Amino acid sequence: VLPLIQLLYMGPVWAAAALWARRFDPCNLFEYLAAAGFLSILLMIALPGALGLAGILSVENALIASWSVGAVALILERKGPRLRLRKLIRSVPELVIAAAALGFLCFLWRNFGYLPCSGTDAHLYHLYYPAVWLLTGTVERISQPGLLTASYPCYGELVYAWQMAPLFSDFFAKNFQFYFLFFAFFGTAAAGIAAGYRRIEALAAAALVVFCDVIYR
Repeated sequence: VLPLIQLLYMGPVWAAAALWARRFDPCNLFEYLAAAGFLSILLMIALPGALGLAGILSVENALIASWSVGAVALILERKGPRLRLRKLIRSVPELVIAAAALGFLCFLWRNFGYLPCSGTDAHLYHLYYPAVWLLTGTVERISQPGLLTASYPCYGELVYAWQMAPLFSDFFAKNFQFYFLFFAFFGTAAAGIAAGYRRIEALAAAALVVFCDVIYR
């Protein structure tokens, strides 16, 4: 049930990002997915940021904003450019590397999803700020005696606020780093291929990013 409710909010944002990513004129699937991931993050920052600045950040308004953006993207991109993407994974070793990296991400998300939120930063501001913003409906600085976190840029916390809005829960927000890693995989592979490396070398570099535990531990 939880993923379905989350999908109700996230679906239009993903659809809008996927439609607008075509404007980047991607040469291959990796470039397209990296562009779509980048745009989806921008939307997750912009939507709760705009709602919070207006003092109307709430579950209902987040849903309205999500579907409004999706509808606008669909109307504007009805006659958008067609995708002509080259096939990249053409050998068994390349397929094994991609499957291992993405499968590892799914495995980690599945296991971390049942663990309680931990970590000083998460409790001090990553999840605390969004929770307060959702309660008050306003995005504003939150001063804490002896801490400098109120002066930090809040872009990441806005993403977490968007993930917490549908259910007012940290179930998806607390492990959202796997979302970043998912698109970082495609972005790294796309950058490697664009730089002239062989496909298998670019995929190996992308897999190395995924398996680097400093990001998800």
